[in-house]
Amino acid sequence: MPVYLKSIRKVCRSMAILSALSLSWTVAYSASGSPADSTAQSDPILSASLPLTTHLVPAPTESSELYQPFDLSPTSASALGAPAPVRLDFDRPLFADDSDSVINQIHLSLTGQFLWGPVAGYTQIAAGAKKKTTSHQRPRLSQLGIDHATIPDLEVAATYGPHQFFVGAQIIRMDDRAKLEGTIVTHGLGLAVKSKVKDDIQLDWYRFGYRYPIPMFEADNGVATLTITPQINAAFWDFYYRITSAKLRTTRRFSKFTGQLGVDVDWRPEGGPFSIGVMGLASPPLDAFPFIVEGEVVARYRLVESKSYSLTGSLGVAAERIDYHDTRLRANHIRADFGPLLVAGFQLSF
Repeated sequence: MPVYLKSIRKVCRSMAILSALSLSWTVAYSASGSPADSTAQSDPILSASLPLTTHLVPAPTESSELYQPFDLSPTSASALGAPAPVRLDFDRPLFADDSDSVINQIHLSLTGQFLWGPVAGYTQIAAGAKKKTTSHQRPRLSQLGIDHATIPDLEVAATYGPHQFFVGAQIIRMDDRAKLEGTIVTHGLGLAVKSKVKDDIQLDWYRFGYRYPIPMFEADNGVATLTITPQINAAFWDFYYRITSAKLRTTRRFSKFTGQLGVDVDWRPEGGPFSIGVMGLASPPLDAFPFIVEGEVVARYRLVESKSYSLTGSLGVAAERIDYHDTRLRANHIRADFGPLLVAGFQLSF
């Protein structure tokens, strides 16, 4: 017989013996409830090792304390040292409106102010950057019948955490009629004494920038009693000038960019609804760039406050200057000083 057949025969014989022993062990366990007892009675060798086998625990039944359904609850899992199973909530929308979502952390505010008060200055406009085509610092605004200005100021801001981005506009438009008390030359147009003129002057400027409030000295209610807010923004100045006298008319328009730096200091006693704010904002005084500087002192009071929005009213005083030289020759020179201005406004936040 080949060698491999003999090996297979031996393996089969060994498996048959092991099966017979396993069957006899199962029968003995069923008959006596303990395989150790039956084996010890028939085998004196195994009876000597009986103290080692008496600790075998019988199979658990449904009535025993060991037979308990397996608990997969998060509490049971954590007690066993295993991580709690992840529960999937398929009823939750894909884009949930959570309080900590990015969109819900963005707050918007609309601020409106009306400034009213006296104004003084002049519009020295040359033709072709030649000084002889314009009178020095003429015409004055008072010569054109302009001595007061009403200025609306609007701003929209978006706040995310401590960061605030804003865009705003100040609309400055003045027009009137007057009779000249002296001869003037403006933009190459000569106007005689007692000439009746109609004027239209526009000094609008727009801003967009960034603020970062720094709260200090927290009150008992968790609100800062002092907040310092530096800001940086770019400004776009839009100038328009038109004078009409009978059949004569001259018009000039140009736009310029500039930068601005400013700071706002807000004091809120005991973190309450009343606060006083002092603001200053200025651009660098450089030729060929408009110099826009303003300052204001305003008292604010929070009129309405809820979880969804708040409304604040403000009242105060302000002053402002716009000054522009186009070149080092200063052929064109526009200047307007506003103030003191009465300031009344509101802020709606949500």
